[in-house]
Amino acid sequence: MKRRTRIAAIAAVLLAPPIGMVAWYGATKASAGNDGLNGVLGKLGYYEVTPPSRLYGPGTIITVEKLSTGALALHLACKVNGEALSSLWQKSMTLDQRMVTNIEQQFDSEASASSALTARGNGKRIRDVDVSLLNVSVLTMADEDLLDVRRQYMTDHCRETVIFNLNQKARVCQTEEVLQADVVYSFKFDDDLKSDEKLELTEQFAGSVGITDQVSRANQVRGDNLYLGVKVRFGACFEFGNDGQLMTVAGL
Repeated sequence: MKRRTRIAAIAAVLLAPPIGMVAWYGATKASAGNDGLNGVLGKLGYYEVTPPSRLYGPGTIITVEKLSTGALALHLACKVNGEALSSLWQKSMTLDQRMVTNIEQQFDSEASASSALTARGNGKRIRDVDVSLLNVSVLTMADEDLLDVRRQYMTDHCRETVIFNLNQKARVCQTEEVLQADVVYSFKFDDDLKSDEKLELTEQFAGSVGITDQVSRANQVRGDNLYLGVKVRFGACFEFGNDGQLMTVAGL
């Protein structure tokens, strides 16, 4: 499952740190157009999560914002015991190799779409960035457990939060399945870059891709167990019934 691909587009963002997260995702989406990572994941039944995160495992009660790219921005709506939730997950390391290959090929196409490396003001630059996807797997949850989570955690505070979001025309749902992977970014710098300059660029990069609890060195950022894609069944999201009351479980 391991494959190393060269992402020139990342380097361009690294070398312009004020642009930040918006620029990073804008650059990758602009280069890939409608056939970006979200398009590849969509063919597999997943929505891209922007930015990748560890927060929205199966069963999590979330508000969902669908972006213009088709990707999803997720926000935690209710507090759920993470350990209790993860005990209900089923994990599969046996993936259709075509799925992994298609995702890796999309990284390749996004890299080839932007090949120019941007120089810093002092002329120093990053030569290259390698990306490795490791331990790609699927986490999922049985429907009966999804419903049990709703029953258990729909407390007064959670119910109030859900109602508030629905009144604001937001979608409140549960994640049902996620595509998980370890993502490793390794950098090659100009020989004359100092150690503190390398570390500074590495830290800026980690923030730009939403990796805040990462294993990092001066030439590497690693995000373990990141959720790259998510399945949400919008027809089973929270909603108000005909009587105006909140329906939490399939018409209940």
